[in-house]
Amino acid sequence: MFVLTAEFFIKRISGVGMRIGIDVRALQWQAGGVQEYTRHVVRALLASEKRHQYVLFGNAWRGTPPLDFPAKGPFHKTCYLRNPNKLLHASLVMFDRPRIDNLIHHHTGVRVDLMFYPNIHFIANSPNCASVVTMHDLSYHHCPDLYSRKSRFWHRIVRPRTITARATHIIAVSNATRNDLIASYGIDGSTITVTPLDCAEEFKDRRHGGPHRVRDVILLFGADHLRKNAEGLREAFLTARARSTTLQKYTLVLIGRGMTRARSHAALRHEGIVHRELVSRHERIDLYQRAALIAFPSFMEGFGIPLLEAAHMRVPIVCANHSSIGEVIGMGAYYVNPYNTRELAKALIDILTDTALATSLTNDAYAAASSYSWDRTASITRSVFEKVL
Repeated sequence: MFVLTAEFFIKRISGVGMRIGIDVRALQWQAGGVQEYTRHVVRALLASEKRHQYVLFGNAWRGTPPLDFPAKGPFHKTCYLRNPNKLLHASLVMFDRPRIDNLIHHHTGVRVDLMFYPNIHFIANSPNCASVVTMHDLSYHHCPDLYSRKSRFWHRIVRPRTITARATHIIAVSNATRNDLIASYGIDGSTITVTPLDCAEEFKDRRHGGPHRVRDVILLFGADHLRKNAEGLREAFLTARARSTTLQKYTLVLIGRGMTRARSHAALRHEGIVHRELVSRHERIDLYQRAALIAFPSFMEGFGIPLLEAAHMRVPIVCANHSSIGEVIGMGAYYVNPYNTRELAKALIDILTDTALATSLTNDAYAAASSYSWDRTASITRSVFEKVL
């Protein structure tokens, strides 16, 4: 429980807006859902702000990568430090110091009322500073075997359960994540607010979704993560090709870090399967334009931004029948048991041989995806800040 100070009450009585610190360290990472969320929610908050003040906090020995919004504006400034992250993280784990809000105060002179953490990270907060943490999913808790040894160790020392217990309020990206926090961590539901996400505006350009390209690929993004079930999809694809000659003209494209190196393994080489490294936004759009189908047979998901990208690009979706997926895309997907490769193979055949089914799915998915916006995400997030303080 954070401590309210006299200074805080004076500001509220006088009508002065809040001073909010935002941890943007996730933007130093390579592409991913957390990075996408952080970039877009921060940009939307700054673009629509008319009262509160923000300080964006980053730390990297080699310098924080440039952001795609101004470093300074009428309602925000930055606090980018260049400490070795290993030393900073070790100090946060062992001593619970330095407090992030105190670092901001020391380097900028701004005493923030609240810290917003868009993802779990190495965190330390002063008792008189409120904290809001976004939780994306608890897959690391339920499916540790699907993570690398390094990732399991990272989650163990970051201590997500402790972070959520200490947080003044939690933002969950879906009702599935909210319910999981309540059931798995015993979090009081009244301290959790669901804030749905969106995808980047580039995918909403109607010119991208037209039928002017030959659609001959099946896509899976994040194939380097075991929980995305790339091996199950690969097996289902080969089964479908053996059962239907129609699928001989399609190529399965698995996209993720290290996928080009993975192709060198004999067990992964097969005609009709292509391995790609992480792609740029432009290349991603190009792949969607060529896609006859996107597969999302994950073992666990917190939200699933690619679902919205595919919906706006008018690409049929095959996905797992659990977690947040049905909540996000509704009737706009063909649902399967991700552990049943024969069921997944049948879904591939059904969509790629039934034009009416594919069209129905894309129409329903587009209708569902149209209800999301980053402006709405920012509005709910800001209301959480105001509610907390």
